[in-house]
Amino acid sequence: KTAKELTPPRGYAFAAVVIDPATTANVYAVHLKSNYGATTPALRESNREKRTLAIKQLVEQEKRKRGRPVRPVLIAGDMNADCWRKEFAGEKLFGLLADAGFGNPLALLPPKSRGTRPSRSYGSSALDYIFCRGVSAVEAPKIIPNDGLSDHYAVFVVVK
Repeated sequence: KTAKELTPPRGYAFAAVVIDPATTANVYAVHLKSNYGATTPALRESNREKRTLAIKQLVEQEKRKRGRPVRPVLIAGDMNADCWRKEFAGEKLFGLLADAGFGNPLALLPPKSRGTRPSRSYGSSALDYIFCRGVSAVEAPKIIPNDGLSDHYAVFVVVK
């Protein structure tokens, strides 16, 4: 949705995935605003607000409504923020998701194994997530290098 100069870019891809004959999950693939080119504190704050608004919109869209069946929900993709790094301490998106009942399977991994975006300059960051509500991780996620297909690693998690 538009929010003037803070309109989140990119949107999302959506799929209603049949898990079993009685269960359909709503799955969102996102790529939130990055800090690339954010050379000032004001630009970094603007990018943070765009990420926050994107997640607020998804959380609101998936809010439990009277008369509507409760479906499992997964929100996956590049959040362009690392919930464990000090420079992202001001991010609100992780708290919004937690408050809405979403789990973070990456938290099942030891800190040194969470990196989804390698960097020699800054160290590895956890930028890619699969947040889950109504399903839970069977085991810790797998992070797989991708032989140069992307500058991010693939993240896989089995849920039940």
